[in-house]
Amino acid sequence: CIRDRQDPRTLLSLLNVLMLRTDPEKFSTVLLGRAEPAPGGALSLRLAGGGHPAPLVVGRRGDVREVRVGGLFVGAIEEAVFKSTDLLLEPGETLVVYSDGVTEARNPLRGGGMLGEERLRRLLGECGGASAHATAEWVAQRVGDWLDGGEHDDITVLTLRPRGAGQG
Repeated sequence: CIRDRQDPRTLLSLLNVLMLRTDPEKFSTVLLGRAEPAPGGALSLRLAGGGHPAPLVVGRRGDVREVRVGGLFVGAIEEAVFKSTDLLLEPGETLVVYSDGVTEARNPLRGGGMLGEERLRRLLGECGGASAHATAEWVAQRVGDWLDGGEHDDITVLTLRPRGAGQG
């Protein structure tokens, strides 16, 4: 059924098989999602996880909550189980998806201490009401400051925010 192939969890299972057949030595974390408009300008999201860090939602007033998705790495084992969750992202809220290079960024002036999830949440708490673009830029800038020119893993930040009712 074509509808089943649009389900993010099903797509992760197919990707898992493909990765195992093409290069069984490689695996990856993946967060895959589908967004559809919802009443009142919200976005209805279905997110499926393959070992990726849990996304965070920043509320209008700077409250930050985790979206638990779960799931195993993609391409690691044949019997991998992928999980999915549904989320309603309201106007004024921003979904933040980030790579582990963000939280694992190490500060050479603080004994190589990592930025960590709690510090990331505090940084995002300052972004309540900001645009998705401004939120992503803020995180990237703060992570760069934390690294202070040191070496790092990939740093990826993706943000998504509903436009709201009547904004297209």
